[in-house]
Amino acid sequence: MKMTFAEKVEKKLGELSAALNNNNVLQIIRDAMLAYVPVTIITGLFLILAFFPVQGVVDFFCGIFGIDNGTWISTLTMLYNVGLGIGGFLVLLTASIAAAKKLGIDESSIILTNVMSFLVLIPLKEGNQIATSDLSANNMFMALVVALIGSYLFKYLTDKNIKIKMPDVVPPMVSKPFESLIPAAVVMSMFWIIRLVLAGFGMTFAEFIVTVLGTPMRFVGGNIFGVVFTNIFMQLLWFFGIHGSSITQAFTTPIYQVLSEENRVAAMAGQPVPNIISAEFSNFCAIGVVGAVIAALIVARSRRYREVAKITAVPYIFGVGEPALFGFPLMMNFTFFIPFVFGNAISALIAYIGMKTGLVAIPTGLMSVPWTTPFILKGFLTNQSISGALLEIVQLAVATALWLPFIRIEDKRICEQEAAEAKAAE
Repeated sequence: MKMTFAEKVEKKLGELSAALNNNNVLQIIRDAMLAYVPVTIITGLFLILAFFPVQGVVDFFCGIFGIDNGTWISTLTMLYNVGLGIGGFLVLLTASIAAAKKLGIDESSIILTNVMSFLVLIPLKEGNQIATSDLSANNMFMALVVALIGSYLFKYLTDKNIKIKMPDVVPPMVSKPFESLIPAAVVMSMFWIIRLVLAGFGMTFAEFIVTVLGTPMRFVGGNIFGVVFTNIFMQLLWFFGIHGSSITQAFTTPIYQVLSEENRVAAMAGQPVPNIISAEFSNFCAIGVVGAVIAALIVARSRRYREVAKITAVPYIFGVGEPALFGFPLMMNFTFFIPFVFGNAISALIAYIGMKTGLVAIPTGLMSVPWTTPFILKGFLTNQSISGALLEIVQLAVATALWLPFIRIEDKRICEQEAAEAKAAE
C-alpha cells in the first residue's frame, strides 16, 4: 500500500526521534541538566529577595533586622554563591551520575575520576588556589565534555577488562576500588596531558571548549533564528506525536543556562544584562497552543469543543498542555498544522522584538520560576517588571487570533457531525 506524504513525514520523524531519544549522550545531558534545574529555581528565589524591585520592601526588612542594604544583599546571595557560583561543578556531578546509570559503571569511581579530571584542567591561581569562578556555570560546557569523555573512556577500558583483577574471595567493597584503578588513572592522565599540550599553545581547556564547541553552539542557541528554528522543529515533532521538548532541550538547556548566568552576574554588578536569549527568555516561547483553548472558549459551538475547552483551560493555566493535545485533538490534525507548528515561534519573535526595542525589560536571570507558574504571573516574576506580564497578555492575544479561524473551521465540521449523529438517533 502506497504511503501518503503525511505518513512518510511521520515515519521519518519517528525514526529521527527514536534515534535521538535512544542516544545515550543526549540522554545524559538531558538528565544532568534536569537535575540541576531545582538549584536555579531555589537560588533564584533568594536572589529575587536580595534584589527586590520595590526598595521600600527592602528598607522595611532591613529596619526590622537592623542591617543595611549591603548586608541584606550579601546575606541573601550566599546560597547563590554556593549554588550557581559552582554551577559548572554541580553539572559535572549530575552528568557523571547520569552517565554512571546510563552506561552501567561504578558511580563513586566515575564521579571521583571526573572530578579529578575536571580540576586538573583548571589553571591554578596565585598560591596554587582554584578560583571559584572556574567552577561556575561559565564552565558548564567544559563540565559536560569532561563528564562525557571521561565516562565513555572509563566504560571502554572497563569493558575491555583493562583493570586489576582481584581474587573472587575478595569482597566487592574491597575489589571495586582496585578494579577502577587503571581506568581512572588512564582518564586522569589523558586530561592531564591535554592540559599540558594546550598550555604549550597558551590556551586552557575551558578556552578551547568555548572556541571549538561553545561559540558555534551559542551562535545557534543564543540567536533568535536558532530559537525560532528550535521551536518550529519541536512543535513539528509534537504534531506527529513525538515528545519534541525532550529532544530539543538536550541541546538548548546548557546554552540557555550559560547565557542566564552571564545575565545574573551583570545584574548583580549593576550593569545592563548582555543576553536577550536565556533560560528565562524561553518562558516566553511556550505561548502558542494555549491559544487553541482560549479560541475554543470564545467561538466553539459544538458540544465536544465546548467541553474540551472547559476541561483543558485550568490545566493550561499552569502550563500543562497534554489534555488539550489529546482532547481536541491537536496532534495529526492537519487543520491545525499552521498554528500548532508555528505558534510558539511567533511568540518567541514577539518577545524578542519587545525586548530588543526596549519596550519590555530583559530578564536578568535573578528569578527562575517553575514552568507551572500561571501565565502573566510568570511574565511578571521572570522580568521582575509589569512589562513581562503585559508581554504575555499580548502573546496570548496573538496566539488566540492565530488559532481562531482554524478552530472555527474544525468546530463547524464537528457541529455538522454532531447534527448528523443527532438526526440519525431520532
